[in-house]
Amino acid sequence: MKVRYYSAHGVESPVLATVRTTLHEGATQTYTHTFTEDMANQNDAANDWTVLTFNMP
Repeated sequence: MKVRYYSAHGVESPVLATVRTTLHEGATQTYTHTFTEDMANQNDAANDWTVLTFNMP
């Protein structure tokens, strides 16, 4: 799962993102990431945050 934060209006300070996932077993996991101004002002896949990777059985 990837997250991209982008603002066409311009970002002037870091942006904190939080993602909470609930798995089939009911376990909840929370992840946080800070997007810098440079990352948020460019609509570029290189700035995507890879939150986690699921491996399907």
